[in-house]
Amino acid sequence: MYDSDMGRRKTYDVKNIIQKMKQVFLVNGYKATSLDDLVKATGLLRGSLYAEFGSKRSMFVSVLDTCLKQHLHDKDTWEIILIGMMELSAQDQLVRDKLKAIFVDVNDAELSDKLGKMIIQRSKINGDDKHE
Repeated sequence: MYDSDMGRRKTYDVKNIIQKMKQVFLVNGYKATSLDDLVKATGLLRGSLYAEFGSKRSMFVSVLDTCLKQHLHDKDTWEIILIGMMELSAQDQLVRDKLKAIFVDVNDAELSDKLGKMIIQRSKINGDDKHE
């Protein structure tokens, strides 16, 4: 793998970086995640993250895309979906379109059940402090 901007060989695995970014977004949400949080979690320099993804939004979209393609029944995927819905989709047409596309295949009862459970868990009102 080569870094097209610098002509140097990449020393990281993009899939691994996306997984590490996913964990940061799961803990902090989108808005509360800083680029410094992502730099620390991935071990990459700020410039390398920007060269690979372009922006924090693109980093989140890469995480969302990966989750939607590989793990639609995974709890983490539903948390990423919820973060996208609550923090981005109202202002971001691309995120909104990606989320709309998956909801076509999910019935309303299943959608309400999954998202309702995620909201309760993320709010920590049931005593589940998993992400602290």
